[in-house]
Amino acid sequence: AAIARCQLRKLKPLLNSRLKNIEYLTKRLETIKGLHPASVRPGCTHSFYMHPILYDQNFTDIPRNEFIDAVKSELTPTQGRELWGPLISCGYVKPLYLLPLFQKQIAIGANGYPFKSPFYRGNVTYGKGICPVAEYLHEHSLFHHDLAKPPVTNDDLDDIADAFIKVSRNLDELK
Repeated sequence: AAIARCQLRKLKPLLNSRLKNIEYLTKRLETIKGLHPASVRPGCTHSFYMHPILYDQNFTDIPRNEFIDAVKSELTPTQGRELWGPLISCGYVKPLYLLPLFQKQIAIGANGYPFKSPFYRGNVTYGKGICPVAEYLHEHSLFHHDLAKPPVTNDDLDDIADAFIKVSRNLDELK
């Protein structure tokens, strides 16, 4: 509790810095056709724990994963996470119903409880396709990054935006 109390004092300045960084980077990225950074509705706030961006392949004719791999190749690895490279990820969380827990319908014990319990008489399936929008976002359209946290500078953010711009201007090299 003592550590949390001390850390919470840092929250407001760190969050404000992250929000300014996201705003700066968003202004640069939204000029790129096919990229749609998340926006904040009027009267709402966002902490941007991560920065979600929609990728529209119709503008690039390049699959999202190939586009993001090309962008990542233009960037240096994230400091402190060098083994992971730049912290840009495709998708977000795999739709939960596609996880083995739901696919095999075994949560507690070996008899399928609670999916196949004497208290439940229904028959639920969790097959691919039951949430097509979530699946499309995960597999083709959504990506996010964790590159706007302090102590990142505007120069760092310019490097990130420049990598996206460079790749978007040289799409023919990816075809």
